[in-house]
Amino acid sequence: MRCAAILALGLMLAGCGTAEQTPSAPHYAAPDTQGRNVTLADLRGNVVLVAVWATWCPPCIEKLPELQRLHSELSDEGLVLLGVNIDARDADATVEAALARAGARFRNLRDPDYRIMRSFALTGVPAYLLIDRAGRLHARWSMEGNMSDLRRELQRLLRTEG
Repeated sequence: MRCAAILALGLMLAGCGTAEQTPSAPHYAAPDTQGRNVTLADLRGNVVLVAVWATWCPPCIEKLPELQRLHSELSDEGLVLLGVNIDARDADATVEAALARAGARFRNLRDPDYRIMRSFALTGVPAYLLIDRAGRLHARWSMEGNMSDLRRELQRLLRTEG
């Protein structure tokens, strides 16, 4: 309950103001698990959910199947789900195994240098960033609870833009 209230407050505060007042998402680029570079700018025109996670974070691992469900249900509506894993450089096999166990087939980036954490002023994982179709940061939060509020906000953003 407390997590849902915190999420709702975070979404409300992040969503305040006009589009001109909403900040653009910082420049961010990282390689995916196949070594191809991905930038947030490349994804403009889509609603992007960035899920920052680590294999050593139990709540992160617990959320991977739920994130896969979101990806499966909403990707046809314009959602791009990007996982950003912050495990150490030598953890590729561990990361791939965690994704496989969870059935997570959405695109994942590797960021062992924690650039995502600095770029978006994140303090822990799991962390979620919601970027609108124009490349503006719509919401930023950390959450270990129920994802129903996140799903509702994604559906609202997908409906209202585009």
